[in-house]
Amino acid sequence: MVYLRRAERRAQIIAGATAFFAQQGLSGQLRDLAKSLDITQPLLYRYFPSKKHLLDTIFEELFFKSWDDSWSELIIDQQIPLAKRIGQFYKAFDQEILNRDWVRLFVFSGLGGQTYNQLIFDQITSQIFRPLCVELRKFFGFGSVDPRQITLQEIEVMLETHGILFYYRQRQHIYSLPVYAEVDHIIRHMIIYMGQTISRLLVMLYPEESIKKRILKL
Repeated sequence: MVYLRRAERRAQIIAGATAFFAQQGLSGQLRDLAKSLDITQPLLYRYFPSKKHLLDTIFEELFFKSWDDSWSELIIDQQIPLAKRIGQFYKAFDQEILNRDWVRLFVFSGLGGQTYNQLIFDQITSQIFRPLCVELRKFFGFGSVDPRQITLQEIEVMLETHGILFYYRQRQHIYSLPVYAEVDHIIRHMIIYMGQTISRLLVMLYPEESIKKRILKL
């Protein structure tokens, strides 16, 4: 066992545990984790007194500290064309978030009945989906509303669109299947799909209002 400073050892445990649980699932045992890290279980417990404490730290580091608060500012920046804002967000989200460990741990969290998925859903809904729906309403001529007034149908469209990119990475990181298009092509498709679907939905929800005949695409 190599002796490290406390901060270095803690970082080593978090990095090793992230890779371990991403591979084994959240049911992985701490004794096996300690063995894989070449440390003793008592040393592991000295840093993380329980498995829950360790998992909470992993999800905080992996999910929430990798989130960039500037993304929510980007979504509402009307100096940039809307389609370009969406494209920039999803390129950054893909690069910073949708790596192998993140995707696998997100899926394992859901399968294990953990609460982390709900926290992530709440964050992306409040910081991205609702403000983006407001921007789409303005783009198509329906005026501005408070983000809290966005309908669940509109949120569903955001989830459908978001799911295109997530499944693209799932195929790689969960199913070990090939992908046949560059991510930029996937994001362009997402933007077109989002624009077409949300404009049709708004016409259905508000038939008395006219819609601007605009196409949302990069």
